[in-house]
Amino acid sequence: MKKITSFLKSFSPLTTFLIIIAIGITFIYGAIKYQKIISQKIISVKQESPFNYVKLEEAKVDEFYAKSKDVDNHLKLKDDQWQINDKLANQDAVKQIFSDLEKLDIAELVSQTDDGNKSVGTDDETAVSLTFSKEGKEVAKVLIGKSGASIDSFFIRNPKNKNTYLAYGALRRRIIVGATEFEKKEAVDTGPTTPIPLEGPPTDISL
Repeated sequence: MKKITSFLKSFSPLTTFLIIIAIGITFIYGAIKYQKIISQKIISVKQESPFNYVKLEEAKVDEFYAKSKDVDNHLKLKDDQWQINDKLANQDAVKQIFSDLEKLDIAELVSQTDDGNKSVGTDDETAVSLTFSKEGKEVAKVLIGKSGASIDSFFIRNPKNKNTYLAYGALRRRIIVGATEFEKKEAVDTGPTTPIPLEGPPTDISL
């Protein structure tokens, strides 16, 4: 500190003032640039997160498809009614899918390699591919992998990169069900109930 003070005293007051101003400007510029770099990194992480990628509203899509070797659920909006594999679907069950997307909680990044993704089921061959479309154009797509260690936890990946995340929510268990679970259940009319008469005279049980 003494050396810096002695160095500044060797200049005129005006020169010293200008040097201090220059140092201050350099410091401020460096701080702003550093903050910008940090902000860009944060934005980058947010953009690659599957949660932000699939944050959809029902109004933005008219079709979505859950497909794997064990799952084949094709839902499409027709005449303002959702249909599952060309059959009328339970509208509340479909709306719940969009609610699950909104509530999806991305916890942490767990894999960035092909081998790691395969071990948790988010590889292209074994994952459940969940694709959302609007007027025939793909809006969003995610790959759903295996269940996690706790209830309603599972692995999810954006197919645009190799980053697999651990997620929490009901989305996985709702989309891997059979197509019949999405179909609208019609109430069965069994007709009026007819009382069955007792045969024989009443039994006297008085003592």
